[in-house]
Amino acid sequence: MAGLRFGTFLAPALMPMYQPVVVSPRIGPELRQEVLDVLLRLHLDPMTRPFLDFGAIDRFTAVGPESYDDVRRMLAACEAAGFMSLR
Repeated sequence: MAGLRFGTFLAPALMPMYQPVVVSPRIGPELRQEVLDVLLRLHLDPMTRPFLDFGAIDRFTAVGPESYDDVRRMLAACEAAGFMSLR
């Protein structure tokens, strides 16, 4: 993972228990999997625990597109109600 750059940004999220990690599509599948594996084990490392605690992060979990279905439903409800523009 040499040469990778990591940025940190913790902000209020629609669902505070979710702080997504975004990886550039330019990252190849092997390196992407390696990063995922590291993140999924990060909470087991006593040296990183204080940083996770500071961000109120218990651990990282892998999710798929279905994990955001509730957000899609909220968006559809807002669009149907005409709440997508300021008046």
